[in-house]
Amino acid sequence: QEQGIETRTGVGVSGMLDLARNWALWSGHYAGEVAALTRRLPALVAMARRRNNYYALANFANISLPALAADDPGRAEEEMREAMSHWSRHGFHLQHLYAIHSQLQCHLYRGDGVTAWDYVGQQWPVIVKSFLLRVQIIRGLWHHARARSALAAATAVADFEPLVRQAERDARRLEKENMPWIDPLARTTRAAIA
Repeated sequence: QEQGIETRTGVGVSGMLDLARNWALWSGHYAGEVAALTRRLPALVAMARRRNNYYALANFANISLPALAADDPGRAEEEMREAMSHWSRHGFHLQHLYAIHSQLQCHLYRGDGVTAWDYVGQQWPVIVKSFLLRVQIIRGLWHHARARSALAAATAVADFEPLVRQAERDARRLEKENMPWIDPLARTTRAAIA
């Protein structure tokens, strides 16, 4: 049905449709709509591949939740690497951030908190330098991701207090946003700290 819309409206609309699909998929990701994502995502990734639409592919293939729900982090990493192999290596774009998120989710899924924490530490300066943290939704999601990684690492090391303090700093940053959709991220971070 979605392809029919593009056929009737012309090629110029496909970019806008891909953007709308991307936001709908990421909304489903954060809402935990695993079944809906599992149904929709493979067809959209296949369509992007058929059209050599690397923008859509980088957006769609970096959504790791369906692969993780199927207990297949290797598939999530493979799809992410394949999609990003077509993406620009110049600059730092939202698609790079999606790929970092996908890889981080795989580390956390595997229960490898120390690797997740190290990975966030390596990527954080790049994310900061990109100025993407000026966007509130990205800032909120990444402070939450950093806190989750710190707490996951804290369960695996003897000197866990610095990691818990980092999670507390991230929780405070989340609370300062004073946004209804960020408040649950702050609360879940506080609960995990406790």
